[in-house]
Amino acid sequence: MKLAALVFGGMTALSSFTAAANDDFNRTIDRFGIQFNNPFVVFKEGLSASCGAVNLGSLDTPQARAMYAALLTAKSTDGKVYHIGYAVNSDGTCSVTSLELQGS
Repeated sequence: MKLAALVFGGMTALSSFTAAANDDFNRTIDRFGIQFNNPFVVFKEGLSASCGAVNLGSLDTPQARAMYAALLTAKSTDGKVYHIGYAVNSDGTCSVTSLELQGS
């Protein structure tokens, strides 16, 4: 019960800082990189929202490091991402909220 309340609270806090949430499926990694300690990913198919890249957050956080490692693994195999959830921020940038890779 406490975990559910914590997750709901975290999602509520995240949604208060963003303008819109989006989900895209079956994307292929075109490229990714790091700019100022913040990794990002770009997909060949593009995104539903009008942002070209999705920021993963600061590499100082374990979540961003885990997502970046997952993308490295995906790129080294087939480059497929089953699901990417992201929020469109008020400044037009996009920040990842969830990531799922396809199994081979």
